[in-house]
Amino acid sequence: MPKVLLINPVSQNMGLERFFQIPPLSLMQVASLFPENYEIEFWDEVHKPFDFKNSYDLVCITSMTQQAKRAYKIASFFKENKTKVILGGMHPSVLPEEAIKYCDSVVIGEAESIFKDILNDFEKGELKKFYQAPISDGNKLNIPLPNRKILKGKKYLTKNVIQTTRGCPFKCNFCTVTNFFGNKFRQKDINEVLKEIDLLEGKFIVFLDDDLFANINYSKKLIDGLKLRDKKWVSQATLKFSEDKNFLKTLRISGCLGLFIGIESAPFIEQANFKKNERLKSIEDSLKALQDEGILVEGSFVFGFDEEDERVFERTVEFVLKMCLPSATYNILTPYPGTEIYEKFKKEGRILTYDWEKYDHNNVVFLPKKMSPEKLYDGWRWARKETYKLK
Repeated sequence: MPKVLLINPVSQNMGLERFFQIPPLSLMQVASLFPENYEIEFWDEVHKPFDFKNSYDLVCITSMTQQAKRAYKIASFFKENKTKVILGGMHPSVLPEEAIKYCDSVVIGEAESIFKDILNDFEKGELKKFYQAPISDGNKLNIPLPNRKILKGKKYLTKNVIQTTRGCPFKCNFCTVTNFFGNKFRQKDINEVLKEIDLLEGKFIVFLDDDLFANINYSKKLIDGLKLRDKKWVSQATLKFSEDKNFLKTLRISGCLGLFIGIESAPFIEQANFKKNERLKSIEDSLKALQDEGILVEGSFVFGFDEEDERVFERTVEFVLKMCLPSATYNILTPYPGTEIYEKFKKEGRILTYDWEKYDHNNVVFLPKKMSPEKLYDGWRWARKETYKLK
């Protein structure tokens, strides 16, 4: 029986936040692709660092950009010990020539459609260097149920994570989603989603869609199903749907506790970076409508766009306080490989470091246009402190 290790690398020591994490759905999906004759072990470094004690026939590692340094270290250890290693996820997909230096194979894109071929090659001892997944041009998302058995014995905020859609047509220049998942929204069959919900233990669910309400007709079917199931749930979305007042009311009735909303840059809402907001009449009206329905909003803001100078920090905090947002997340603009803004900054010579561990929204890794890197970092810290200081 082949022994497989699936590992979620963590690039930094975690404090109390480790108790508020959710499991990596990507590895749960990968685990579901293995036949029953494979023995699967799952290690999440959210809980503790990998101990390098056991041996395996195959090691699969997922990696976002911030995780790449740690992922490469683990991969190198196993490769040096003659264990077959496959790297996948967002970062290896956009920089496969970099990733292949540390492993035997790189999966580029979504693994589900090509994993059978990968396993066949592995069993024959003929793994290829690169496996390129096709990007679907349809609107259906056909993926198996995630393997939740691998989470046994591990503690998370909740194990009930679900993805109903993939893809995004908006092509925001700082976002990796479109390049990885395609420029069309694809949806699972709604009946399959509701069956998956019925299999979950407990009442709390986190929907991991990049925009749960991208297709409002599809979303209404999901919400109608949730109204019958006595669940409490959270997700992330853009604000387009908030113009439908009747839909807002059904959200609350369906058990929606809160939404993570990418507002991105309050003082510059009309700029071209934020194509998902371009049809909105009023961000403020939309946020107020959500909160009037008792739905908590966590607003996400990004500092460092070329249009912004040092005034952005004070103006954004004023906006957050004016809107009485219960939570605000402030991020430093991070030019991830594979994005339009990364290519732009690289061409202009504005990338300050390629230390991927610093690509975490908490470090300045590029040269801003209208302020110094130090001013950007200090302004980000000030905004966080000012927003959450005791009044």
